[in-house]
Formats: sequence, structure tokens, C-alpha cells
Amino acid sequence: KDWNFPKLHMLMHLFDDIEAKGASRNYNTKPNEQMHGPLKDWYQDRTNFKDFAEQVRQLPIIFNL
Repeated sequence: KDWNFPKLHMLMHLFDDIEAKGASRNYNTKPNEQMHGPLKDWYQDRTNFKDFAEQVRQLPIIFNL
């Protein structure tokens, strides 16, 4: 058995640690935010805007994503 996984007990302290010590300086969300536009465009190009939610839900199935 491999014990190399995040422990549930660590999550109990997460918010208290952030409040006490502040957010990590080694993390940046900018690369993920920059991908929002291209992903939105990719999904919008593949729908006719009727029953949009259902069409987007089926895209991963259709394209084997």
C-alpha cells in the first residue's frame, strides 16, 4: 500500500493556515485565467446556442475528451 497521498487531516487546517500565514507567494493563477478565452471560444464554436447546457455536456463524449 502506498501512503503517498494528501492527508485529510491537513485539509482541516487549510483555512486557518491561510488566515494565519497568508496566501502562498509561489502560486499564480494567471496561466489558467488566460486559457478561459480559448476554451470558451472552442465550446461556443460547437453549439447552435439552443439547449446550450446539454450540448456542452455532450461535447466531451462526442470528442472523446
